[in-house]
Amino acid sequence: MEKISFMILVSMLLTTLLAQNSKSGLPLNKPRNLEEKPSETILLGFDNYTTDISNGYKNYTIYFKTYFLFKNWNYTIYPFTKLNNLTIESVIIDTNKNQFYTKFNCINHAAEDIRDFTGSGDINTYYLVRYECNSGTIKEGIPKIINFTTDFSEIYINGSDKHIVSSSVEVFKRDLINLKNKTMFLLEYNYVNEDDDYYRTEIWKNATFVSQSPSSFKIKSQNRIYPSSNFQLLTNSYGIPKKIPCTVERKINTTDDKYYYYMESKGANHLTQTDLNYAVANVTTSKNRIYIIDFTEGANSTILPEKVEFKKKSGGLSTGGIIAIIIPAVIVLLGIGALAFFLSRRAVPPPPMKNIANNTMGVVASSEAVVHQ
Repeated sequence: MEKISFMILVSMLLTTLLAQNSKSGLPLNKPRNLEEKPSETILLGFDNYTTDISNGYKNYTIYFKTYFLFKNWNYTIYPFTKLNNLTIESVIIDTNKNQFYTKFNCINHAAEDIRDFTGSGDINTYYLVRYECNSGTIKEGIPKIINFTTDFSEIYINGSDKHIVSSSVEVFKRDLINLKNKTMFLLEYNYVNEDDDYYRTEIWKNATFVSQSPSSFKIKSQNRIYPSSNFQLLTNSYGIPKKIPCTVERKINTTDDKYYYYMESKGANHLTQTDLNYAVANVTTSKNRIYIIDFTEGANSTILPEKVEFKKKSGGLSTGGIIAIIIPAVIVLLGIGALAFFLSRRAVPPPPMKNIANNTMGVVASSEAVVHQ
């Protein structure tokens, strides 16, 4: 009885602790309403690597540009002119395989709103912000590899509630020197012959997965994106940069009879646990078509590992059914064995008193016979 009472007490304590833990996860303040969404800064990548090497291997400066996507930004409270500067640290390997440490100072230079083509005319939800970075004077050899050592997930920009690093950053880090004098992100409008449109970096928002596996994916959205078979998505898997070839097409969805734009990967890829939210995609045949994918709020944007399903044979017992039969049978056998052992250990009853008396008399008679002889 005492054991049962103890088990009930322990169960009550565990239930109380679990209830308290679940409550502690709730926010202390009331949830934000739609007008008070948290501001986000998303590091997108780098471009336009340049140097002013004019005197052989010595005395030069490295320049490049760093880009952030600002989402739900309150410009009146935190104007872009008052954003804090950034520092990016790196180790550079030159053409002679020498290594040296360099620190880049990055200063906010420009910010413009980005159209998302929702049809609402709202262009102030997103801003593309550019920082211009320079190394100061370097007196070492010509760079061959630039390895950033800064943990970009810890970069802080004043006024931001949340900081995110796009999965595309790893690609731009690896390709920085190859992006010499090349601009990937466009702040200003550029005239494009296709569709007689002016174009710059765009947001492809409200995206959702149609299908996804560790080797492929298909995404859809009603927001406009340029149809082409020459797209590539810049991302990484476990730190390995990847440029995934994709096609984009516009077609009607038979379930709701509405037109959607679909982005689908080509070929086999290894993308397990890759988060595609805020990943950068571009058309390889056009310098003027850059897109940032923004998934629907709350929707899954990560490519998950494949589920392993265990199939049971038709007409046979499942694993659970077999276990349910075996366990009671083992318990019964153990009970029978314990009972048999208990019975075998019982003491043998003493002999009847009558037999003892007869034996004693026989022994006495024998003794007397020996004496008389």
